[in-house]
Amino acid sequence: MCCFSRHITLFKVESENSEEALKALKLMQLRSGGVRIIRSDRASYFRSLSNFRERAASLLNASVELTASQSPWELGSEKLHDLAGDRLRVMLRSSAGRWPDDPVREQQLLEELMLLMNTRPLGTYYVSENGSDVITPDSLCYGRTRRLGCIDVTSALDDSDFATNFPPYRVKAFRNSFVSWLWAELKEQSLSSVRAKSRGTSPDEFAPGDAVLVFMSGRKLGMSFRMGHVVQCVSDRRIRVRFPSGLVTLENLYNVVPLKAHSHVDPNRSNVSRVGMPIVVDKGSKEREGEVCFDPCDYCGEVWVKFSNGDAPEIVNLSSRVWRTGSLSSKSTVRQGGRDSTGDPRDVSQPSLVGMRLN
Repeated sequence: MCCFSRHITLFKVESENSEEALKALKLMQLRSGGVRIIRSDRASYFRSLSNFRERAASLLNASVELTASQSPWELGSEKLHDLAGDRLRVMLRSSAGRWPDDPVREQQLLEELMLLMNTRPLGTYYVSENGSDVITPDSLCYGRTRRLGCIDVTSALDDSDFATNFPPYRVKAFRNSFVSWLWAELKEQSLSSVRAKSRGTSPDEFAPGDAVLVFMSGRKLGMSFRMGHVVQCVSDRRIRVRFPSGLVTLENLYNVVPLKAHSHVDPNRSNVSRVGMPIVVDKGSKEREGEVCFDPCDYCGEVWVKFSNGDAPEIVNLSSRVWRTGSLSSKSTVRQGGRDSTGDPRDVSQPSLVGMRLN
């Protein structure tokens, strides 16, 4: 795929490795011309210095650039891959989705798919004194759009000379028109995205020492955020955050939210956790005994109760449900913080030091 024009070329390969990738790139170079820069994802066979990057330099005279690990979708090839897969499923409906066994039919199917993808409109026109032309990947790559594709582009030039003697300035005009339109679209999308992400977030809300929650995506079977505290306010949009593990990262403000106490909670009042408290909750005509296993210590009064009769744990709102404190003697577990029958060596009365004068 050409990153600029989104023009694609499809090849059948035996397996997904660096050797087959180099063969396909060499064949594409023979068909369409030199390849100077190869942009690829961070697959292991692309990251290999000896197997792929050095061989690409010697065989194709091209340099290899890898995408950033933080933004693997920056190439746009995955979106085109999904679009081509959807079109291919439609084209294979007549054969119940079976891939053709004949190599000739197989190559014809790939050519039809490439024609369909490379003649699709990209969203803008090129207007000249000869009329208007829809900009497609074909027109950006070759300066013309094939007649058998998605769009039948009419041209003021003679059909016999259209394919063979096409003026080179038309290719440049197509590309300049597309770049000016694309640049305006990118600026508009970027500004709207920044406004949406930064809405309601001000750098004045953060100060060194503040507790924050940092969004962390891609953590399998884990929370999508981590807790840390602000170390430094670098700029109006970035802060430096330290995590409990000691890791220090530079984060954007739209990726961070302040961790503050609720406005209804009195900061001068310390809330005592109810975790471990025995509780009896009324349920209709019967009572259920249980134990509080989680208490957020906030103003809402909701706690997580684990019942002793085997019922599923549930959230109980203490402000709206009928409940009472259970008996400590009814609990089968050892009471936390209690004393046993052995003597406490520290249970000795000590003289008071109140009123003693010190020099």
